[in-house]
Amino acid sequence: MRSAAVDLVFRGRRVIRDRALVLAGIDGPDVRAAIGRAVAEGADLIDLRGVPVGADSTLEEELDRVVPAVEWVRETHPGLVIGVTTARPEVAGRACRAGAHLLSDRPDAALLEVAAEFGTGYVCAPGEPAERAAARGVPRAGILVAPAFDPGPELLGQVRALADSDWPVLGTLSGEASDAGVDDRLAGTLAVAALAARAGAAAFRTHRVREVRHVLEMVASIAGDRPPSRAERWLA
Repeated sequence: MRSAAVDLVFRGRRVIRDRALVLAGIDGPDVRAAIGRAVAEGADLIDLRGVPVGADSTLEEELDRVVPAVEWVRETHPGLVIGVTTARPEVAGRACRAGAHLLSDRPDAALLEVAAEFGTGYVCAPGEPAERAAARGVPRAGILVAPAFDPGPELLGQVRALADSDWPVLGTLSGEASDAGVDDRLAGTLAVAALAARAGAAAFRTHRVREVRHVLEMVASIAGDRPPSRAERWLA
């Protein structure tokens, strides 16, 4: 039986949980409010996107979005692991100086140099990109591999193979609730999270922190890695 517990290190900060980690995606305009909700719902990490999905920004605009947010999180939520997704090494460097623990984007040489300099974690594709990150000095204990996470017959085998090779797997969950309300894909998304966690995924990036955290806690309790939050027997 595969354990649901994780033990990862990001910039010297060790994160040990009795379940897979929840990484909250922060994409909207009101960054502080989104981070506050994610923390209240039990996020272990956040992923602050320098350029919101579908938008463009100048370097200065991206710096203005990212750096004050990282500084604010360090002061307001000192226990939270801070991730930043950016394609610009200038933003990555400033974010790390402000206190970011985890970087995410393509394995660009300049970005990997920043991660190695500060000892941050890094999110990249499995295989050669992950090996390249480790070879350039990014601490292996903080490298998360993010495979294409499409539900299908190959998904669980892919997660198991990566977990068995000691690469912590980060799953990005799609098909979640829209701003208009919960849609019909949420149940399927949570099912994917449960099965992938059972197969060995170490963390999940999501906008539905509370629901995903509850599922991961259930998986860990069923696997025997954590006591149930409330032990009750239900009879139909």
